[in-house]
Amino acid sequence: MKVIDEFTVGRQQVQLVMPELEQASDFYTLIEADREELAQFMTWASETRTVTDERRFLAYAIEKNQKRELFLLTILVNGKVAGSIDLHNFNWRSKQAEFGYWLGRAFQGMGIMTQAVLALQTYARKKLKLCQFFLLADPENEASIAVADRTGFRPAVKRLYQIRIIIIKSNLNWC
Repeated sequence: MKVIDEFTVGRQQVQLVMPELEQASDFYTLIEADREELAQFMTWASETRTVTDERRFLAYAIEKNQKRELFLLTILVNGKVAGSIDLHNFNWRSKQAEFGYWLGRAFQGMGIMTQAVLALQTYARKKLKLCQFFLLADPENEASIAVADRTGFRPAVKRLYQIRIIIIKSNLNWC
């Protein structure tokens, strides 16, 4: 298992690791437990119906990671799959990428995602040479917006073609 970063939040030991096919069952169990909540904001939650579906997604993500078209990491908390965080929609020329993240309900409210976003921003700046980050958040996803606020993102656009999405731009430009 390749560890990209690790840190402690309270009493929780958190690792950001490269995804592995062997994590499919644990991811599926987490998605199944939180499907209703996840599906409010993540379209893939209702489409992931089996462990095989999740294994296919992980294989896709691993391939895209290798091509530098995606940078998906598994979030482990005390060795258990807790969610994921990623960078996607890269613009290598402008040194920009978009964040995505989700965390199982049992791991929310502890500051884990805030620290994961900060860790990935630092990694992306130093190792991937990225300067600016964006994320899309549904205005009703208060938890996601709170993470964005705590990690230096600020609203850039309130409405996009009448879709309930806020585009949030990182307040930190490292280049």
